[in-house]
Amino acid sequence: MRFAHKTGTQYARTCDMGVATVAANGRRIVIAACTRGELSRARSEAALRAVGKAVTESGVFQITAAT
Repeated sequence: MRFAHKTGTQYARTCDMGVATVAANGRRIVIAACTRGELSRARSEAALRAVGKAVTESGVFQITAAT
């Protein structure tokens, strides 16, 4: 899998947006997530990692006969 992405930060806002491409079948999934109001970049980055983990665990990247 490849994740082509762009991060961005502003005052009390951290974002990561991109396109995940599943190598086995070329399927693409757009993912966009931002935090707002958090002054700690480390906590914002942890929240974005949690989003990535949740997306992965959702099964959206699973290769099935229908994809």
